[in-house]
Amino acid sequence: MTTFQLDGVYRDAPTPPDFLDAVRAGWQEFLRLRRERQTMVTISRLGPRVIRDIGLDPERVRQAVGDGWDDLDPMRFLLRSGRRER
Repeated sequence: MTTFQLDGVYRDAPTPPDFLDAVRAGWQEFLRLRRERQTMVTISRLGPRVIRDIGLDPERVRQAVGDGWDDLDPMRFLLRSGRRER
């Protein structure tokens, strides 16, 4: 009869992530990137002096955001026009 002596702690092999774990991780990454983009857009709307006071370079902030319709808040036009949806 052969005997074995295990000196370390035995751990099961990690199970590979299933489909739902992959979808959940992808969704969390999407939300993180969206919040980061929203923060950059908010900062880019500040004045250059304020951005410098924060400790960032105003030109690099505006380059990171870029120009386009994605930066605009769609409800901003309704609020400025004075019309309100009921």
